Amino acid sequence: MRKLNVVLLVGLTLGSPSFGVSQEATVSHTFQAGTPARASEVNENFSVLVDAINAKADQGPPGPPGPQGEPGTDAATILDFSMVPVVIDTPGYYVLDRDWDLRGGGNPLLQIDADDVTVDFRGFGLLDNDGITVWIFGAGVTLRNGRIEGIGQGVLVEGDDVVIHGMHIESFESYAILLFGGLNAVVRNSWLRSGAESITLIVDGGEAIIRGNYISGGPGFEAGALSVAAANANISDNSIFCNGTVSCVRLSAAGGNVFANNTLRTGEPEETTLLLVQDGNLVINNVLVGVRSEGGGMWVQGTGNLIEGNKITSGGDLLWGIRFDQDGNLYGNNKVAGDIPFDLQGTVQVDLGGNVGL
Repeated sequence: MRKLNVVLLVGLTLGSPSFGVSQEATVSHTFQAGTPARASEVNENFSVLVDAINAKADQGPPGPPGPQGEPGTDAATILDFSMVPVVIDTPGYYVLDRDWDLRGGGNPLLQIDADDVTVDFRGFGLLDNDGITVWIFGAGVTLRNGRIEGIGQGVLVEGDDVVIHGMHIESFESYAILLFGGLNAVVRNSWLRSGAESITLIVDGGEAIIRGNYISGGPGFEAGALSVAAANANISDNSIFCNGTVSCVRLSAAGGNVFANNTLRTGEPEETTLLLVQDGNLVINNVLVGVRSEGGGMWVQGTGNLIEGNKITSGGDLLWGIRFDQDGNLYGNNKVAGDIPFDLQGTVQVDLGGNVGL
């Protein structure tokens, strides 16, 4: 038996390039010059070579590289807050590898200037800061999977297309998130809470999506859980709680907002309005519960709103269920508690039918 390292040139179909492959083949017979060769032995050697050629040719040329997955820890940049502020000015994937207790740390602690940045907290937190914890200027930034807790501001967003996902953000004296001017922000599946005299989530940038969050307002008289001062936001499937505030949720006069499938609850028996609505909004299929409220349910101060499919109940004594201050709204299929379930205040509204006082 003899091993031959044979370089084979394999021709592909017409019009295709040829390529060289190196294949090791073991033949059974060798021959000496001047010695007659047996046909059967020659054929056996050729059979071995043909099999080697076919085996290599079936593999074809190398294919292109496959798709790359999300960077792992080895490919990520680990953030170090031993000196603050930390400024991210390069796109990339950044992670935390520990909790950082940064009492009195900085304003901000983390500033993101670059576009296309992901900060994965990986379950860790930035804690006890008394200024802005994260300030985002870049576009296409994602914060996810972590905690921000302190007496200062939580996350201030000025860039477009920012995503905040799976975060636990609590500020004891200020807002949890302020969307300030940037477009198309997404806040989802997060736990948000504010302290005494602040609104928890302030939406001052258009086209925002606020979905699947728990949002809790503080106990202060001027506090609240959610204020929407921009247009065309989609606020849906959130659980919202307020405790003794003037208005739990405010939809401003900017209009075009969709407020759907949310649950609102209040706690203390203050003169609280669960939902304050200005102009041009869709308010549909929400549940408003005044647990011990002595205030009102939904106060529609503007015009051009569609109020449909909502349920308003109370364990206390709601003065009114839905109150209208201006003409020109549409309402239907609402089930409403209160001393006056539907308080029209002498205005003219379009009754779509199905409205029931509880």
